[in-house]
Amino acid sequence: MQSHKLLRQQFAESGSVRFDEAPRMIATRVSIIASGREYQEAAACAAPTYTRHLPWPEAVSVLVPRGEGLTDLLRAHSRRYGFSVARFPFRQISEHKFTSQLKCQAFLFAVQDLEDGEILFLVDADTFDLKPLALPIEVQVAIRGGKIGLAPDIEDRHSRVPTEPWYLAPAERAPYVNSGVIVASRKSLDMFRLFRRLSRQARFFRGPFNDQTVINYALGKHFRDRLELLDTNYNGIGSHLSQDTIIGHCAGGAGWLGRQPRGLAHRSICPELLRKGRFAPPHLAPSGDGASDGSQSRLGALQVSRSGFEASFAQAAIRGLMGANQYRCIVRHLERVRATSLLVIGTGYDSWLWYQCAPGKVAYVEDNAVYLRLAPVRPVRYKFRSKVGHWVRVPAIPSAINQAWDAIIVDGPRGYDATCPGRQISIAWASRLATKSVFVHDYERPWERSVCDRYLGAASKVIRAEGRKDRQLGLFCLTPCLANRSITSQRKDRRGKSRAG
Repeated sequence: MQSHKLLRQQFAESGSVRFDEAPRMIATRVSIIASGREYQEAAACAAPTYTRHLPWPEAVSVLVPRGEGLTDLLRAHSRRYGFSVARFPFRQISEHKFTSQLKCQAFLFAVQDLEDGEILFLVDADTFDLKPLALPIEVQVAIRGGKIGLAPDIEDRHSRVPTEPWYLAPAERAPYVNSGVIVASRKSLDMFRLFRRLSRQARFFRGPFNDQTVINYALGKHFRDRLELLDTNYNGIGSHLSQDTIIGHCAGGAGWLGRQPRGLAHRSICPELLRKGRFAPPHLAPSGDGASDGSQSRLGALQVSRSGFEASFAQAAIRGLMGANQYRCIVRHLERVRATSLLVIGTGYDSWLWYQCAPGKVAYVEDNAVYLRLAPVRPVRYKFRSKVGHWVRVPAIPSAINQAWDAIIVDGPRGYDATCPGRQISIAWASRLATKSVFVHDYERPWERSVCDRYLGAASKVIRAEGRKDRQLGLFCLTPCLANRSITSQRKDRRGKSRAG
């Protein structure tokens, strides 16, 4: 296999990119550490999301301990997407803190393999790449000068107990960072040698956060002037995940948490990022001949839209209240029916995803002031005067949304107990306004099921959330008869009663 240096030289000579002129440079290499089935499979899913943004796929490698067998998925994805699988020598000192020992030894191996001037991203197996790994020039200079780059963790986890061996006095502490993404060069070898040495000491064979504890201790005690604090866009965990995220991180998504929501989210996000022909809003889709005068600008807008879609899907899958597979089902259904307008009743961390699915014609209805800020456009504020388990007269539809919508998503109001506003009104409105499809979240709840039976009939499909089979999403594909009814006329439901009742 050709060296990374030769590949990089050939790519630069091809004229595709002038590395000396670019204000930001694509990261030279990416390494993902994996040991055990769960981590290997997570790495197999993550690695292709990085290769798609790099000039050559061999710049991405999955590091596996020598002597450990490879999973079929890792082998298959390496062949399909072109990333490499490398072996590194691993010596386990203790049965405790295996992950800390593993990663610190792999870190050193990967950094030692760098050539002068190369920049390396060390990323966890449960990460994914949303955008090109560009770094500001000043950060590149700092990294090549011997600093290492890490982003702040979602909270300060420095020990507050002086008797703990990793305790640092307040004056010693550097900003607490998350070790899921590290940017380094060969000039930081001394730091990684110390990380490995500390990970082998008995005092670090207990305590929280594995290698992260080792690294934060070393940074505060020995290298406070060697930390280059990265923007949280380079390590999007939880509340740090946004439309601007470059690397997303389902922290804890691999390993023993692999069957928990974060692991399920990671396994849904990565294939969605790689899916060819993934959701493209119809107004941005390229024309058949591609010959129109505006084709280039339309394709450019389409690329921006896809980038926004990927970040929005990741945010919804990690922070939203539906299962990642349920989000995927909605997106693909909207794509299949070519929905160009969408009404969403209930906002949340998935609101940006719905905006990406129908940009330009999407509206939100929300009754809770806490969630208003989560919508990308100003929602219609409406106070639902209904209670779970009590039938009420359905009020007039607000004029701002009283029009035909291709699809409607009902995920509000809350409706989780008898003290909350119920969803009778929102489901009744959806039955009047939707022309193609209605989705109802929390379909497993008895009241939602009863209201749907009254206004929408039986669900065309029920999607159960992966990992939470008790959480259901109902899909109602509307018949032409229902779709063609006037949205302003008074209609009778299947029981012969007025829909206002």
